[in-house]
Amino acid sequence: MDIKSKASGDITQVYVKAGQTVKKGALLAQIDSRNASISLESAKIAYEKLTKIADPEDVQTAEDSVVKAYNDAWNEVTSVFVDYPSVITGMNSLLYSQTGYLSDSKSNQRSVMARANIQKAGVSFDLAKSRYEVVLSEYNSLSRLSATTSLQLLTNDTYDMVKMMSDALKNTQNAISYIMQSEQDTTTPANTAANNVNTWLSSVNSHLSTIFSDQNSIVSSEKTLRDLIRGPDQLDIRSGQLSLLQSQNSYQDYFIRAPFDGVIARVPVKVGDSGSGATIATLIANKKLATISLNEVDVAKVKIGQKASLTFDAVEGLTVPGEVDEVDLIGTVSQGVVSYNVKVIFDIDDARIKPGMSVSADIVTDSKENVLTVPNGAVKTQGNMKYVETLVASSTLKRIPIRTGVSNDTNTEVVSGLNEGDRIIARTITTATTAATQAPSIFNAARPSGTSGAQIRNIGR
Repeated sequence: MDIKSKASGDITQVYVKAGQTVKKGALLAQIDSRNASISLESAKIAYEKLTKIADPEDVQTAEDSVVKAYNDAWNEVTSVFVDYPSVITGMNSLLYSQTGYLSDSKSNQRSVMARANIQKAGVSFDLAKSRYEVVLSEYNSLSRLSATTSLQLLTNDTYDMVKMMSDALKNTQNAISYIMQSEQDTTTPANTAANNVNTWLSSVNSHLSTIFSDQNSIVSSEKTLRDLIRGPDQLDIRSGQLSLLQSQNSYQDYFIRAPFDGVIARVPVKVGDSGSGATIATLIANKKLATISLNEVDVAKVKIGQKASLTFDAVEGLTVPGEVDEVDLIGTVSQGVVSYNVKVIFDIDDARIKPGMSVSADIVTDSKENVLTVPNGAVKTQGNMKYVETLVASSTLKRIPIRTGVSNDTNTEVVSGLNEGDRIIARTITTATTAATQAPSIFNAARPSGTSGAQIRNIGR
């Protein structure tokens, strides 16, 4: 067998030479494993962290993080309700006062599209204002020391409220921009309205971003605390074990070892060569191995561990016992024929057996002792019934139903229906003779030709 490298890298050590006897697992060569060693150590650290019991200090730190997250959220919510009245007042003045840039008295003088944009801004602001009044009432009913579930709900409601106001301000901004562009309005009221809306929108979006961050901090800190108290999930542990095992297996690939006892036939590499898929050494096993090709019908009966006997064309009279060691799972197709290789191991010290010799194998797929058998030719079938025949009189046949068991190329086991010593017809031979045609005569008519036949039945016990 050619022992090949599974890892990539330069060969750093070669530990064997041709002719050396090695045991299974012996180190043959080594490939530069520094990166694999680092990966393995990282996997070990990750697994240790995953399975580590929660430290009281870590739990306390996580609890402090949760408290801080809720405090930050409360502070930001409070800041929102401090800044919001000026935004509400300003938007009311802009949309509904007599002198407001987007008031009804002025919108009547504008185009249809301008009025549509103003209406959209007004509707979205009214909804945002209504939401503000609801959340403000919720805020006034709570304090910094309220239940965390109430504080988290307030934070989420505040975020939704601010998001609605942000959308209303964007619609208002669009309405002002449209009027200024379509009407070429560069007056002071127009610029003042645009600047005010931009300022309010910047403030609202800043609150929106901060509240979103506070929401994530609450969720993240609470999850960290729960994980510490509960410990790692069993699925996470199994996943960590698989990752660690994978790293260990990858690391071991950098150390090429003998898969079985044997003798090193050749070592085609040296230190400094690339080990990427290279043949490191050729190993000859102490045990001999025969490879037999079977068709798809026969291979279905063959299993690992079955006994076999081997014969060699070149060594007359030699029969060697063996055992099935490996059966191909995938067949090889050649000219439409599927074949499977079966490896049979045998351990015999006979100098006449050489590698590459032709070999035949008899594989025992099943065996029974003390069974009643009949020749295969004696067994006949009609529908689902199997039977044999016997002679009752000189020429009278009788069918005897039987139940069969295992069979081989020549005999079939009879489970029931016959007894040892019963006489049955083992086979029937039909013979035929042909009579010659007599030449015609002027004195007599010619006799017609014909045939006659007879059946010979072999009777056996």
